Order: sequence, then C-alpha cells, then structure tokens
Amino acid sequence: MEKVGSMCYITLNVMLGKASHSFRFHCNNETCEIDHYNSLTEGSFVFMHLPLTVEVLIISESSGQLNLSSVQHLHGLQSIELYNSDVKTVSMPTCYALSIVAIINVPLHSMSLSVNNALRKIIFKNTALTAIPYSVRQQSHLIDLHLTNSRLRTFRFDSLVNLTDLCGLDLSQNHLSTLIPDHTGRCCPQLKEVSLNRNRLVYFNFGLLATMKQLVSVLLLQNSLRSLSNEYPVQSADTQPVFASLTSIILTYNLLPVLNLTLFVDMKALIELHVNNNRLEHIEIKPGQVPSLKCLKVCGNALHTLNLIDLPELIEIHASGNQIRSEQDVHLANSNATICIADNPIELDMFSIFKLFFTSEMCSSRAK
Repeated sequence: MEKVGSMCYITLNVMLGKASHSFRFHCNNETCEIDHYNSLTEGSFVFMHLPLTVEVLIISESSGQLNLSSVQHLHGLQSIELYNSDVKTVSMPTCYALSIVAIINVPLHSMSLSVNNALRKIIFKNTALTAIPYSVRQQSHLIDLHLTNSRLRTFRFDSLVNLTDLCGLDLSQNHLSTLIPDHTGRCCPQLKEVSLNRNRLVYFNFGLLATMKQLVSVLLLQNSLRSLSNEYPVQSADTQPVFASLTSIILTYNLLPVLNLTLFVDMKALIELHVNNNRLEHIEIKPGQVPSLKCLKVCGNALHTLNLIDLPELIEIHASGNQIRSEQDVHLANSNATICIADNPIELDMFSIFKLFFTSEMCSSRAK
C-alpha cells in the first residue's frame, strides 16, 4: 500500500459473521479500499495503514465492541461512520478535528466519546439506544443531533441542557409516548428545528419548547395526538418573547378533533400551520391570536364550517376533503385569499365570489 499521509476520514462497513469485511478510509483527498484483513487474535480484525504502521482495532466479535479510543495517529480524523455492524458498544478516539459521527444500522447500546469542540453533527439511525448517551450530552458545540429509528420511549428535555449550540434535533421514528420537561429553563437556547415525527405521542404541550427562543419549526407528523396544550413548566429569566421566531408547525396525520388556535397566542410569527388528515370538526379562534398566519392546511378532516374571519393575513387555505356544504359555511377576512376546497359536498358556483380554486391537482400537490 502506498503512503497516503495522515488519516482524516474513515468509513467502517462491517458485517460480522459474513465472509467479507471491507474498510474504506480517505487520506489527503485519496480514497483507499481494503478488502482483506489480518486476524491477529481470534475474533479481532485489523487493517494496517502502511508505512506508518497504524493499527486500528475494528471489531472484537466476541464482545461486540468497536474500540478506537486507544488508537494513535488519529488526531486529524474528521469523520467516522459505522454501518451494518453487530457492534453494541463503541469507544471513540480523542480526535480534536472530528466533526461528524454517524452510526447506522447498528444495535448500539452505549457509546463513549471524549468532549470535542470541533464535533458538529451526530447521527444515530436504527440503533438500540433508549436515550441519548451521556458522553453525547456533554458535546456543548454540537449543532445537529439525529437519533431516529431507535428505541426511545421516554425523553427528558433536561438531558439537553449542556447542548447550548444545538440547532437541529431529530427524534423521529422512535416509540416516544412520554416527554418530560426541562425545569431548569436552560434547554437548547439556539435550537431552530425539532422533529418528533412518527412517534406514539397522544398529547403534546408546546410549553415544553418555551426555553428554545430561536425555534423556527416544530414537526409532529404522524403521531396519535388527541390533544394539545401550551403550559410553561418553568418561567425563564430571559426576557425575550416566547416563540418569537416560530414560523411553522406540522401536525399532519394525527387524531385531533378540534383545532384551538388560542393555544398559539404567543406565536405571533407563525406563518404556516398544517393539520391535514386529522379528525377536525371545529376550528376555534379569537381576534388577534395568530396575526401573521398566512397558510392554513386542514385537508382530509370533518369540518362543516370554515370561519376564518379573525385571520386577516391568511392568503392560502387548503380545505379539500371536508364536509363543507354551502357558501354560508365559509368566512374569510381577506377577499383576495385563495382556497382549495375540492372533494366537499357543495355546488361549485356558490363559491365564485370567494375566488375559490377547485382543482384537485392543486390540492393534492400543495396540501402536503
């Protein structure tokens, strides 16, 4: 093997119990493929980075461990990815340049990771994790954290208090049914997007997110939500308005029977609200509560009326697939607003004065 310089990127692609083990690493803009290994001890596989003679222990099959913590000459390592392995425990090296860690399709139970000021993104996907590992929760400069397709059932927001630079949190496709608030008032002041899609939430309190003053988007698609609230578990010492930056909420594919816009009274910047494919029979609103709302999507519900007279900025409404029967059931504040209302039991010409758009194609393409 030719000398290619110091290692800066390594991808481990390991399938225990299979005949082949392949490793790829990237050094000084050159990619080296290794399709064989030296078995120095039973159940252990290593590859050699020659002529520097850097030995990296990849897998100890008997213990199900990946241990890079004692490996030298990895200080310039920038990214580590582990895919399709039977590893249950990972010990990461001290790499001061390490910025990305990805562990995908691995039955990971625990992970040891030194504090690293360069680390910006961690991805756990399809693992056996039931919580964010302690060593990950200490990475104060982390910007993006993804823990998806895993085994979270309960999540504590106070586990994030040390992640002061976190901007993106994705906990989609777990088994979450319980969310425990942060009573310190210090959780994720820089967080911009939180995704809780495809979990098992029946109830959600937006007050859990009140300490996240930079929050822009909340994604709650495809849970089993039957009720919402907005109660603050703790009063923050920060005088910045709550939800001052929140512009988008996605509640599509849940079980909500009522959309109570009074819950969003603190969300003065809210522009877009998606509540498609729920069980809505009624929308409750009072004047001045969501003054910036421009786009409302409530397709695939059971609404008989659409009284939106108290939403003066609303210019785009998607309400196809409801039970609206006559023009007297629709009230808009803005005469220039466009509304998509296909698949309702109404006479089309009764809505001409509202400049309604009835094309099913527009509804299906823009209601998502």
